[in-house]
Amino acid sequence: MDKAVILGQLTPKVKKLVDVLVKYREVKDMRCIVFVDRVVGALVLSNLINSIKILAFLRCEYLAGINGALDAPTRTFQDQVILNFRTGKLNLLVATNVAEEGLDVQGCHSVVRFDICKTVRSYIQSRGRARRPGSDYIVFMEKGNDKQKEEFKAIVQSESKMIESALDRAGDQVTQIKPPTVVPVEVFRVQSTGASLTTDSSIAFIYRFCSKLPGDKYYTPRPEFIFSEEADKMHICTLKLPPNATIHELVGPKRKTAVLAKQVVCLEACRMLHTLGAITDHLLPVIDDGKVEEEDIMNLKTLKNRGAGTTKQKELHGTVVATKLRGSWGTTDKGHTFHAYSLIFSPEEHETIVYANFAFLVETKLDDDVARLEVELALKAGKMGRAKFYPAGEVALTREQIKDCKDSQELFFNGMFSKLVTRASKGVALEPSKGLVTLTPHKSLVIATDEDRSRIWDQNKMYLLLPLLHTLDGVKVADAISSSAIYAQPDIDWECVSRTAEAARSFRSIYTPAVGNSTSISEEGLEIQPPTTSPQVENGNLKMAFGVTARVSKIVDTVVLTVHTGMLYCITKVLHNRTAKCPFPESNENEDQKFSSYGDYFRQKHKQILLYAEQPMLQAKQTHRPRNLLARNSVNGSGKGKKKSKGNSEESENCYIELPPELCIVLGVSDAVVRSAYLLPSVMHRLDAALAASQLREMITKDFPHPVIPVMRIVESLTTLRCLEEFSLEGLELLGDSFLKYAWSKSLFLTHHEKHEGQLSARRCREICNAKLHDLALRRDLPQYIRDEVFDPSRWVPPGMHCPKILLCRCDLKNLNHDQTEDAEDDEKPKQIQKVVKIGKSCANGHRWLCSKTISDVVEALIGAYLVDSDDSGALNFMTWVGMEVKVEQALVDRAKGYTACDPTVNVGADLKGLEVRLNYSFINKALLVEAITHASHQELKGGFCYQRLEFLGDAVLDYLITRHLYFSHPGLTPGRLTDLRSAAVNNECFARIAVKHCLNKYLRHGSGFLLKQIEEFVQIIEQSGEIQKTSSFGWDGVKGPKVLGDLVESIAGAILVDTGFDLETVWVVMKPLLSPIVTPETLPLHPVRELQELCHLKDYSVVLNVEQENKMSRVTIDVSIGDKTLSATSCQMQKKTAQKDAAQQMLALLKIEGIWHPWKATVVECPHTPAKVVEQPFVPPGYKRKLDKIREAETREEKKVKVTFEAPQDLNFVNPQENVNMSCSAVLLCSDEHRKEIESEGQTVVVPA
Repeated sequence: MDKAVILGQLTPKVKKLVDVLVKYREVKDMRCIVFVDRVVGALVLSNLINSIKILAFLRCEYLAGINGALDAPTRTFQDQVILNFRTGKLNLLVATNVAEEGLDVQGCHSVVRFDICKTVRSYIQSRGRARRPGSDYIVFMEKGNDKQKEEFKAIVQSESKMIESALDRAGDQVTQIKPPTVVPVEVFRVQSTGASLTTDSSIAFIYRFCSKLPGDKYYTPRPEFIFSEEADKMHICTLKLPPNATIHELVGPKRKTAVLAKQVVCLEACRMLHTLGAITDHLLPVIDDGKVEEEDIMNLKTLKNRGAGTTKQKELHGTVVATKLRGSWGTTDKGHTFHAYSLIFSPEEHETIVYANFAFLVETKLDDDVARLEVELALKAGKMGRAKFYPAGEVALTREQIKDCKDSQELFFNGMFSKLVTRASKGVALEPSKGLVTLTPHKSLVIATDEDRSRIWDQNKMYLLLPLLHTLDGVKVADAISSSAIYAQPDIDWECVSRTAEAARSFRSIYTPAVGNSTSISEEGLEIQPPTTSPQVENGNLKMAFGVTARVSKIVDTVVLTVHTGMLYCITKVLHNRTAKCPFPESNENEDQKFSSYGDYFRQKHKQILLYAEQPMLQAKQTHRPRNLLARNSVNGSGKGKKKSKGNSEESENCYIELPPELCIVLGVSDAVVRSAYLLPSVMHRLDAALAASQLREMITKDFPHPVIPVMRIVESLTTLRCLEEFSLEGLELLGDSFLKYAWSKSLFLTHHEKHEGQLSARRCREICNAKLHDLALRRDLPQYIRDEVFDPSRWVPPGMHCPKILLCRCDLKNLNHDQTEDAEDDEKPKQIQKVVKIGKSCANGHRWLCSKTISDVVEALIGAYLVDSDDSGALNFMTWVGMEVKVEQALVDRAKGYTACDPTVNVGADLKGLEVRLNYSFINKALLVEAITHASHQELKGGFCYQRLEFLGDAVLDYLITRHLYFSHPGLTPGRLTDLRSAAVNNECFARIAVKHCLNKYLRHGSGFLLKQIEEFVQIIEQSGEIQKTSSFGWDGVKGPKVLGDLVESIAGAILVDTGFDLETVWVVMKPLLSPIVTPETLPLHPVRELQELCHLKDYSVVLNVEQENKMSRVTIDVSIGDKTLSATSCQMQKKTAQKDAAQQMLALLKIEGIWHPWKATVVECPHTPAKVVEQPFVPPGYKRKLDKIREAETREEKKVKVTFEAPQDLNFVNPQENVNMSCSAVLLCSDEHRKEIESEGQTVVVPA
């Protein structure tokens, strides 16, 4: 600390404060308040204290007054801080003078005046905050500042004089007055906390309680008192609370005066409210978070926008290993029986490339849907392929066969995707070696010892991938897919396996010191002797490695292994006009080193002297790194793109090399096997994901048996967008989020009938917030199943392969599954985390950092998965498995159907029958409909009720039903577009227009003149606008509909739901006609602000948005720079969002004048001989010349709508180069019925030339 002061990092005054606070380290249940003068000082000092390690025992927050500043604390923030300080969650407050009065904390142990007080009142009030006996009051003053000391001394003396003056007033001249009759004070005390209320404070408390109830600008909740005087001169007070309160009416006891009667009835109301749970044990109203946007509460769970369930928190988690890949057969010397599965590769139709098939052998039987897994593969040049597994029974292998399989798999996968040998270190002098079987000391085997082999054959991941013959019992694979032959035992190509196994052992002998030069292998029954001289090459045969003679016809289109590099190559042809004595081609890579011939190259570069230099060279195709075939854009596994070749000829020349035959071992494997092997990493990666999902599914089903959903649905719910695959959890997460909201709304509505809408919303938010979902996921170990990393094929490691790209584990396992936000007081941990966190990259041990919000999203996506392939009960069972108690008994549903808050004798004053006709639904319980159309401003003489609770329920059910409809009506839609559809269909402004469209506003019961005026103005605007704008989701001409109208639609939906016994299908049948037309991808409107942002981003225009506050008005100015020209639009409205929308609309109008508009904006299409009509259509580029000859010849007799698709020819040249975009658009044209049929018969497609 002293060093920090010397360096200027801390002031001496702050250091002294730290020294004072450290002394309270051992004080039990310590509470302290530090007073400062300025708000910024309180904020900075509280953050500084939280960042000092030696003050980690303190939990500090700042407290300041509410003002007009943008960063000023809100009332909710203030209340939360005070509550946390009272309950002990915070033990240190850095406050301004706002805490000098009214803050009564009995356990406050110390008060520190960091800035000296200015007045006597401030001195007395701040000192009075220290309530605990033996507490401290500490004042900081500067050394040598005599003026400050005198000022403080004067303040202390002024207090003494005030006390003396007050005592001197009691003299002989004061007339003795007869003391009045003392009325006993009634007290209500909570025994658990000691909090109390008296008759004197009860009235103020009731007013405060009512202020916390839900209200709007049309209604402010407040109590109403009705007095009556009895014959005996005694007074009775009747208390009427707002309709959304827990109790509505209470009659108090008799008292001598009206004031006493009012106090007593308020005190009795406080007692009842506490009993019913409306106020806490600290006698505080339950905090109503319902006024805040629900999404904000879900994501901003903590005061500083960090913690579990937020995007800022990153957590370290492991990765699950599928147990069904485990095997014990690798350590035994006996035979073993495997479960076999045929892996069949199917290219696109009319594809001439041949792919080989494989057999997948594993010890444990796979689930049925995993055993028939189908994988779509994105091949080169936009072509698609398919890989599918088929169960093929059991296969028994002998010990020798298992050994051959292991040797073959080691050679094959290490030769293709890794390496078999390593080079010596640079600077080592090496001598060329004659003969290919001599020891090469400049290279060594990667897998040389038994320890190396045991490491690459891990029992946690044991399976075999063996090539199959091209036919199955004489039936072609393409024909066998639909026949039973595919399910027979796989016809493994044992000749290929044995030859590669023998080649692997021969190859290892080259690099094994114990092997001499007498090594020989046999091929095709020929005995091979080590070469001594350079004999003549036989006609039609070539001398291969180890002196093997091979026929030219059997070498082409096969795979060879080079003994000098340990790499696999596919031989494409024999170069009869090129030998090892031919000049070596020049290359830019070898400018410093020149080679006279191929033989010279292999002698200098690889230390090999060729004995058969006159043999023709072999043209070989190099093996390349595998690609990620699961991503549609074919993302390279390394994450780095490569420059494309200028032409096919250049590309083909670069991927071929020349090899001398005597350096090649013929494996007898066709090139089709290698071609299919490049598909294996992506296929096996998908299989790993399916096996992990199957394991999770089995764990869920074990605890709560319910219908088994497809394994790929589980995989989809566990896959994030970061994986870049054709599916992700976003769509399921959207569906699950809406059902989660509905399920909890239903549960809370039925189980807490005494709670008002604000309390229900607050409880729902606590249950469905990301922090809660995150905690539930951790308890079930869900993070280890999440797929949040793009597949890197270079890191794919099958059994028997050495991983060439290992990311060593340097993870601090103390952070594993640990909530980093809880240790925010430790200033070292966040810094460490910030250095090591890298999302989307796992280490060799499977540890990876996940975003905390991703874990919460996975829970919602799993709920959506069970909804799609099961039903509501399946989703509820999963929620119960996770730890959510949302199921309700049927008795509660029946009680809600018959319950009524409306007094039967109340004069409704509304045509309920007419409303039921409009809804096309007849209510069983009419009181529910009355409650649904009653606003809180409508006060009843008997009983109190309003639509708020039903609106709470209806909001959730409409959200779920519309989201479900959009999800199933538009399969395959991108998650982003699905989210846009939901936002456009589920919002209060859209519902407000629906209410006006169906005249539901006429049945609204309310008592606000201001609300009536706004409704009339809104209805007038809607009636004057076009039909399209009546169902607009974002308002018209900047006018926003009254929220009450949207709430009315939601409350009616909630009433129907309760009246039907929570029958969702009946609710949808009733509400769908009201909500129609529901937005579709073709009719999806864009919010003006978003439209402007996307347009400027597309055109690369600079856009600047400025917001200013002027007399409670928001002035929004938008400037768009187009080259040297700048367009400007300004709007001033009461609400900032409305001003932004209005300014964006103005700017879009200015851009249209300039000939610039959004590509998907609605335009006007005119048909010849047909009156021009405005129709909704995507944007058609102006470079198209709309030559629709068939439509030009049409005569208008009967107008019909026809959908025509405009397709741009690939060689189309646009008039404006900036409009050169590749797109096809759809339009709705008006033409005669005759030509409509003619166009439809031609496929509804018209190619429009430029």
